[in-house]
Amino acid sequence: MAVASLENLLLDELKDLLSAKKCVGIEGLIEEGKEFLEEEMEPAVMDAALIAAPQKVEHYEIASYGSPRTWAHEVGRPQVAELLQATLDEEAETDRKLSRLAESLVNQRAA
Repeated sequence: MAVASLENLLLDELKDLLSAKKCVGIEGLIEEGKEFLEEEMEPAVMDAALIAAPQKVEHYEIASYGSPRTWAHEVGRPQVAELLQATLDEEAETDRKLSRLAESLVNQRAA
């Protein structure tokens, strides 16, 4: 693929990431979380679910930033790639914190 085409894909993807456009994927994850809250369950199981829901969002965000970061590298936009990598690093750290919380506190009680 020509560099110009990759550059256009990158710019389109960045516009999508930064736009106020609704994201159907995230909306679905939020709706799923709301439905889960309406179910009857043990408090410890609910706590586990309350950690799992935002963790799914984190995974979606990580996936959403990975490709544009790679494209930025491919088209010679290191500053854009660095910003996207910084965002990926932040999202990954949040995911690690949620995992530690789930493993140390919540999942043990929910078992």
